[in-house]
Amino acid sequence: MGDLRSQMALDALDVLLLWPASVGADTRWLRGDRGWTILALMADKRYAEAIDHLRVLGHRADGPPWSMVPKPAQFFLEARVEACKAVPAP
Repeated sequence: MGDLRSQMALDALDVLLLWPASVGADTRWLRGDRGWTILALMADKRYAEAIDHLRVLGHRADGPPWSMVPKPAQFFLEARVEACKAVPAP
């Protein structure tokens, strides 16, 4: 049952990715949705896609999930570094 749930979650992520791909990061709430998207992609080891979303955020770590930890900027930078290191060089 766990494998089925995992696959359902990944399928849902693929559908939900259509939305953040169509909007920017103009509000804190959009940046928050994009932040959760980044973490979901990284959990699925889809680092190149996560980097695309990190580029849209730029340096903005003011929404969730980043804002939910004691050191948001550090958490954001660590996620960005992890994603960048995991993608093979072109």
